[in-house]
Amino acid sequence: MHQYYEHVLFEPSAESIAARLIEIGTSPSDLDEWVTFVLRLLSNTKQDPQFNWLFKDRPSTLTEAEFVTHEHTIVIDRMFIDDNILWIIDFKTAEPAQGESLTQFISRQQSQHAKQLLFYKETLNEIYDNDIKCALYCPVVSQLIEIKH
Repeated sequence: MHQYYEHVLFEPSAESIAARLIEIGTSPSDLDEWVTFVLRLLSNTKQDPQFNWLFKDRPSTLTEAEFVTHEHTIVIDRMFIDDNILWIIDFKTAEPAQGESLTQFISRQQSQHAKQLLFYKETLNEIYDNDIKCALYCPVVSQLIEIKH
């Protein structure tokens, strides 16, 4: 998914997806299922009302941006400045658990990933003067989930 988001490719062929999945070691027996999953996520993303805002071509946009601190290296999926706010976007392909409501899913994602994104924010606070906001983008449920401190 990250490769398609990084290069803003939302309509790849099933064959090119399959080839990429094979490159990264997907089992041939799982290939059809994963191709269908990737196509569904790309379709969900493209139909999402947030799509144009998230993938707008901005001079400030960086994808797979790597930053090295004294102790860590972080890679940020997508970041950009919009209205003088630096946005850190982390893409997640998680799905709601069986019987889990959207609200429960969002809460679970916030809990699972808050520490990671707030560390990214802390790291970039040392580099950028902008206000910084962090969000997860979950294409399975077409949700942009803001992470607040």
